[in-house]
Amino acid sequence: MAGPVLHRLPNGLSVVAAGQPGAAVAVNVTYRVGSRDESPERTGIAHLFEHLMFEGSAGVAAGEHFACLERYGAWLNGFTMIDRTTYFETVPRGVLPLALWLEADRMRSLGTALNQRSLDTQREVVKNEWRESCNQPYGTAVERLQARLFPSGHAYAHSPIGDMAHLDAMDLAGFRRFLARHYAPDRAVVTVVGAADPEAAVEEVTRCFADIAPSGHEPSAAYRAQLAPLPDPIRETCREPVPMTALYRLWRLPGDGTADCDSAEMALHILAGGPGSRLQARLVRGERSAVGVSGWVHRLAGTSMGLLAVQLPGDGSAAAVEEAVDEEIASLAVTGPDEDEVSRAATALELAALREMSTCDGHADALAQATLQFGEPGRAYRRATAWRAVSGDAVAKIAATWLGPEHCAQLTYLPEEAS
Repeated sequence: MAGPVLHRLPNGLSVVAAGQPGAAVAVNVTYRVGSRDESPERTGIAHLFEHLMFEGSAGVAAGEHFACLERYGAWLNGFTMIDRTTYFETVPRGVLPLALWLEADRMRSLGTALNQRSLDTQREVVKNEWRESCNQPYGTAVERLQARLFPSGHAYAHSPIGDMAHLDAMDLAGFRRFLARHYAPDRAVVTVVGAADPEAAVEEVTRCFADIAPSGHEPSAAYRAQLAPLPDPIRETCREPVPMTALYRLWRLPGDGTADCDSAEMALHILAGGPGSRLQARLVRGERSAVGVSGWVHRLAGTSMGLLAVQLPGDGSAAAVEEAVDEEIASLAVTGPDEDEVSRAATALELAALREMSTCDGHADALAQATLQFGEPGRAYRRATAWRAVSGDAVAKIAATWLGPEHCAQLTYLPEEAS
């Protein structure tokens, strides 16, 4: 696969393009704004803007962005995370100019189209999403653990869904200020992948976006400082209307782009990353004290997060499962993984990365992430093989330094007692 083309426009926009066989083209517009860029007193703003960006612009009526592209069979949507907001469209090759024009129009003119009606409408939509999340079993687990894992006021201490009272307190002028700071070409990456010549795609992006003024805003980058492991364990138990007992753990981990982050991801995969993992073998297939185990790493600049989730059967003992988890982590820290575990984990993680890039939309998103985080889209290709460089000793060191029970925030759900 040829390397991607990277071009930066005078207004600060990063443009990435790569070819991929097929009939479709993926357009990915990623803004360098997420929940980390919000004030702790005004959370949820970035997520609400994800919705507002579909409420029309100078040349497009509310809801027409979807309609203009779906009539050609396009697939499109958006999402907000801690560190970015992304809008994506997968369209037939001939529809690429239209998709780019639509994205450019809302980047250029959303501020003129934003009004109280659209703000009120989408604020209620976001509130409904929040209610749905809260009403799902375990739906607030990560959000609650995040708030305990990071110091008060830290950029990662709250989730993108935010606080509904904060959204109610924000007026239209405040939303316009947030828009002007963050939704501009110098805060964005436009990526085009698929059945389009990369150089021609860059020219088309330039034609659509080159005249948009930059924001000139440079937000705080304090979040890039690596935090040490959590100094003291945090434990919380709650009774809620959940179907079964569940244990969630969240750890601070090394930041994205470091060898230690790769080692941490491998450590959690060996512990809980699939049917061959240690906790699956012991708790699910062996002792049958759990019915499900999963673990993953959320890579972030400065300090990443690692999650472990264990679901128990009706007669399961949370204390016994917690003890077993501690024993497996301690064993990994002391003796490390064997060569077969390292090889299987590296293969599984590499396969997942390659599978993500096998579609033009996944390929575009991976390039956008690498460009946003490191200014180097080619890192997306190298990430697929990064785990081959991780040694068993490095995994053991990460387990000992970062994954001990003394360094995690833990939340245990117990089903409500029958009345």
